[in-house]
Amino acid sequence: MTIKVVCFIAVLVLCASADYTSYCQAPLPKYIPPSNGLTLRQVAVFSRHGDRSPIHALPHQRSESKVVWNCDQHIMSGTNTSDNGDIGLTYASYMPLNNIWASKQGAWHGNCYPGQLTKKGAVMTYQLGQALREVYVNQFKLLPATLDSSLLYLRATHVPRAQQSLFSIIQGLYPAATRRTPQTAIPFHVVSDAYETLLPNSGACPRINQLHKIARQQSGWEKELKKTTPIINKAVSITGTKGSSLDSPNAVTSWLDVLYTRLCNNMPLPCKGNECITKGEANTIGDVATYIVNHEYDVNTSGCGYEAAKLTAGPMLQELLGFQEKMIGGDPAAPRYVHFSAHDTTLIPLMAALQNHAPDYIPYASTIIFELFESKVNNGNFFIRAMLNNKPLLIPGCWNTVCPFNSFKHLVDTHLTIKDVSKECASK
Repeated sequence: MTIKVVCFIAVLVLCASADYTSYCQAPLPKYIPPSNGLTLRQVAVFSRHGDRSPIHALPHQRSESKVVWNCDQHIMSGTNTSDNGDIGLTYASYMPLNNIWASKQGAWHGNCYPGQLTKKGAVMTYQLGQALREVYVNQFKLLPATLDSSLLYLRATHVPRAQQSLFSIIQGLYPAATRRTPQTAIPFHVVSDAYETLLPNSGACPRINQLHKIARQQSGWEKELKKTTPIINKAVSITGTKGSSLDSPNAVTSWLDVLYTRLCNNMPLPCKGNECITKGEANTIGDVATYIVNHEYDVNTSGCGYEAAKLTAGPMLQELLGFQEKMIGGDPAAPRYVHFSAHDTTLIPLMAALQNHAPDYIPYASTIIFELFESKVNNGNFFIRAMLNNKPLLIPGCWNTVCPFNSFKHLVDTHLTIKDVSKECASK
């Protein structure tokens, strides 16, 4: 009963029309006082990277003088891979865009590579770090004012924009003046691609892709796609992408990338002569893209996609649970602050696993924050509070937004843990 009610409410939320402005930057975290008698012991943040250049370069872009993508050319890149898959991080630079594809029709004006964090993205993730400092250093006093890196566990995906975003976040959380020396290194981890748990790992778990294909066969999915067919046909004609991966009814999220990245940076939408994509058409793409990413997990008989959510988000939640249990058990090595710098495709399955749908497409610099509290008036029991961009998330099995830790643990251990990878991840 609970599952069906939650899903029904989520679908109602999706009836609201998308607006690209909500996509461009998530609200910054703010201090939300806990219930009386609760003391914060640990926080874990899952965040989406900041503003970036598009993933797709369009053939006609070399003639668009008002579409210029400029990025900071420094990235954090992986070196020194260890036996456990962790990668040490050092500075490196992108090569200039001077190869044959970039100099012809395959790229744009400016120095950004596809999908690279922009200067705007670096600023917004720095602001995110500042906001997290205000909440967890100044308000909760969970963390000291001066950096103690032993209290932190930081990790990013192998994708450079996630690493750059985490770097900016930590600069905001602990700016140079709060370190013993401004050059103090702040280590963070990157797991090799084959073992990644912060992204849907269809290489390790082929069943994930199979479940997404099942989702695309739902009647509601096809109905939603039809809303975008004339817009995508128009966009393909304007941009000269006939025969490419963008020339497909299923390319909705790709066109979201093309259009919203421009709107967020005050750049014109694609035009050919007097024919242009409009903001209204871009927002229709946004509506349908939101439906699609939510319903990639609506593939089982309950209509909530529990199997897909389990295989995608389950490993993340197991890792989170491990950090929380170390803190509860009094492990002196347990970090007080955990941060996973990742993507929209990280946060969306996490929400699905908690039986929540995104009302809009997950904005840049969004956060899902899990706070672990200890109760001094309730026999030292522990509680969880989860929030998406400051909005409390109701965890299944709980009737309050502050949930007993044991209820959260039961949810993860019983319903969201892959117990037999070879069996559960195999295509059926």
